[in-house]
Amino acid sequence: MRLQTISNAGAPLISLERLVDTVPVSRNENLAGFMHKCGIYEERSSGYDKVIAATCDNGLVAPIVQSQGDRFTKVALFSHIPFELTTKEDRIRTCYMQACLAYVNFEVIANADIRRTFGLGEKKAQATRIIKDTMTAGLIKQVDPAASPRNMRYVPYWA
Repeated sequence: MRLQTISNAGAPLISLERLVDTVPVSRNENLAGFMHKCGIYEERSSGYDKVIAATCDNGLVAPIVQSQGDRFTKVALFSHIPFELTTKEDRIRTCYMQACLAYVNFEVIANADIRRTFGLGEKKAQATRIIKDTMTAGLIKQVDPAASPRNMRYVPYWA
């Protein structure tokens, strides 16, 4: 099952790859200030962080966020998908978003975090493959390339 939402008329004001860590930018500062005073809007930009945390905590793939040019931004959320049915793109996107969320919370990710997110067993090599694919895509990097494989930790490419 998929839930799609459409928001933000016009092109996004920030890079879609940096939704987790970028300072919020408003199209209408007066309206944003009023909504903040009414308790409807928070200026911390933690909404997408909460979505990523919830998807990771519940074993869901990260949402797909697509810009439709200057028209709008589309976000698709997914219900649980068995690991065998997830695509390589789903796995890479989820690994990257998990690394972004960890980084903004002053943490890093490891193989065990990916296994937990995808519900993989302790001896499963799929988590290592997901991390390697995400590194090959240029979205995460090793914290310490000299670390042993067991102690390897990862952060987003921009960290």
